[in-house]
Amino acid sequence: MDASTSDPADVAIDRIFLDIKDLGAREGWGEGITKRLRERLLASHDGDIKHFLSSLERHRSLWPWGQVLIGMGELVLAAFLTIGGLVLFVPAILGFTSRGQVARYVADLALGLSSPGMSDSLIVTLGFGFALFLILAALYTLRQASRNLRASGLVPPTP
Repeated sequence: MDASTSDPADVAIDRIFLDIKDLGAREGWGEGITKRLRERLLASHDGDIKHFLSSLERHRSLWPWGQVLIGMGELVLAAFLTIGGLVLFVPAILGFTSRGQVARYVADLALGLSSPGMSDSLIVTLGFGFALFLILAALYTLRQASRNLRASGLVPPTP
């Protein structure tokens, strides 16, 4: 913190530094002030504040092949999630409406599906909801795989 600095960026940084020290001296760095500061910063919709916060995050660069391996693992996970979701979508798409039809489709689940306490519509709704969740999880996993492969340099960044 040099007062003779003429660069406006250095002056602004020094001012931020002094404001942080002033806040700590006045309020202390207890849980309450830390929580309020975190909430205000994270709730801000200002682009400059968001960019500032992202520049403070620690960026640990992985070995490029580590990113590739992570990306490939995420692709395999996404494939399993997609297959599982599609398998569970089939009963809903084919219009199975009774427990018996679903039990014939998925023989392993016959005992659980034939219990008298569950209604037919609940079974179909739960199966559809779970299948939708698996498909959405697969799409999110593919997105993460894409990010990791781009970070590794194996896949060129999109314009």
